[in-house]
Amino acid sequence: MYALIAILDENTEKIIKNIWQEMSDQNLSHYAYEVYNREPHITLASFETTNLKTVIEKLRIILSKYSYQPVTFNHLSTFLGSRMLTLNPVKTVELSRFHQTIHQALSLDVEFSPLYIPQNWVPHLTLANRISEDKIALTYKYCLERCMILSSHIISVKIIKINQTGQVTTLYDYQLKERSFYL
Repeated sequence: MYALIAILDENTEKIIKNIWQEMSDQNLSHYAYEVYNREPHITLASFETTNLKTVIEKLRIILSKYSYQPVTFNHLSTFLGSRMLTLNPVKTVELSRFHQTIHQALSLDVEFSPLYIPQNWVPHLTLANRISEDKIALTYKYCLERCMILSSHIISVKIIKINQTGQVTTLYDYQLKERSFYL
């Protein structure tokens, strides 16, 4: 299985990694350390393909039209039936359009997981996952008190491969351009 993930700016990455470390130190969640070198991210797609080379080329073309994408995280939530906590960005028109454009560009070359198709997508950054039943309330309380409204930017988009043992390999990394402002 492949995943397409949006990577956030250095400041946001540092904040989230500190939260992950604090939750691990308090034995609330070890999510960040279940996979080697996990990065804070927003998943844009999960998919299968037999033609990764074409997917990468189409992604490169579409992403070349984009600069850093602003995102503001202002919502703490969970998915029903799960023991996880997520930090959710505002689903702006721009963020939705960015996501939908990528899906449209790749639709002929991949088989998307239905969870991430535009009409089902709930953008989120996972803070904790597989939280033990007795620590859900404590973990939620910690995140509610620790997290704050966070202005960020998507600075790159990666294709990663996840093997059967859960190890992640980066196969492609496209760095978005910084926005330029001219007077």
